[in-house]
Parts: sequence; structure tokens; C-alpha cells
Amino acid sequence: MQKIILALTIVFSIVIESALFPFISIAGVVPNVTMILVISLALRQNDEKAAVIGFAAGLTKDIVVGRIIGISGITFMLIGYFIGRYNHKIFPDHLTTPIILTMLGTLFHEAIYLLFVFFLGYQIDLFVAVSQVWIIQAIYNFLMVFPVYAAVRQLYHWRVMKKQY
Repeated sequence: MQKIILALTIVFSIVIESALFPFISIAGVVPNVTMILVISLALRQNDEKAAVIGFAAGLTKDIVVGRIIGISGITFMLIGYFIGRYNHKIFPDHLTTPIILTMLGTLFHEAIYLLFVFFLGYQIDLFVAVSQVWIIQAIYNFLMVFPVYAAVRQLYHWRVMKKQY
């Protein structure tokens, strides 16, 4: 049942991100709710489960949104793995933890995406990428940490999410 709930949560975040958030985009940038969800879930999982959640969420997002398939899958998997690996050494219930991890995750994901696009031969204006896309993305993600993290905390209060199978 946990897996079904997590899968539905990931699908819901991708649908909201791709269908609703384009209407509130700034300079074509929308919040990366799926990455925030992966980070919030990884704070509650071990490294292997967090990596699988990250890969599944990222790959599904790549397929639905139509970006370069695999980049989000790889970066979300790495983000999930490292957060899941070290979540016992940080304070997962403190609100600053997901905020800091979201900022770092945003920078990591966008840097990897920019690197892949560069190696695929596209012309990139680094100044525009950093000043317009990364900063707006970081602000949007910062604002979205609060509702996403609160929803994940509520999700893990459900009895079915506490059971280990």
C-alpha cells in the first residue's frame, strides 16, 4: 500500500507541476515540485528506497514533460540517494533542513541539466541561465518547500505509511 500511495503522490505532483503551474510561471520557469517531493520523501526513507523514488519520479517527469529523458531521473536519484544515506545525521523534522536541501538540490539539478544541454551542442548563455532561470527557480522552490514538506509530514502520520513490509 505504501508503494501505491507514493506512486500516486508522485503522479499527482507531476500533473500539478505540468498542468497547473505553467499558468503561474515567471519567465517560463515553474517550481520543481517533484524534486521537492523527492527531497521530502528521502528525508523519511533509507538510501535505496530514496534513490528508487527519485529515479522513478524523475524519469516519469521527463517522460511527461518532454525534456531530455533521463536527466531528471539521474539527478533525482542521486539527490534521493544522498539525502536518504545521510538523513540520520541531519534533522529531518527541522524546517530549515528541507529548505537548505531544496536549494542545494535545485542548484545541482539545474547545473547537471545545463551541462547535458551544453554537451548536446546547444548554445547556452550562462548569464541568462543563472540570473533568470536559476534564481527564479530557487525562489519558486523555496516558496513551495513549505506546503510540500507539510503534506509529506502529514502523509507519514497515516498508519499505513508507518508499516514496514
